[in-house]
Amino acid sequence: MLNIPAALFTKYSLLLNKKSVPNSLHNNYKKWLRYYLDFCHKYCHGYAERESLKHFMIKLHEKNLSLAMQKEAARAVEFYYEMLGNNPHPVPLPEGEGSIGSHLPVRREG
Repeated sequence: MLNIPAALFTKYSLLLNKKSVPNSLHNNYKKWLRYYLDFCHKYCHGYAERESLKHFMIKLHEKNLSLAMQKEAARAVEFYYEMLGNNPHPVPLPEGEGSIGSHLPVRREG
């Protein structure tokens, strides 16, 4: 698993609150975001590219996750994209082995 900076999860939590996601679901959403970021790192997909979500959802389907879980995962990642849309560089991210690196939140235009 990647080391994801606490500042990223803090900013994400603020967005979840703003979106009125029940506190009881915050850990699930953070889990899905962590899985998504790990998936993107492992399979060399862009973290901020919406095309990556399609590949992530295919992987979840292949793992026979329930439709409800797949929908929750997709919503969690969509919130992440929304967070990036407001600020493509939400937090300074450390470099290093096992780290997601500073390239994580960069949104590519085009």
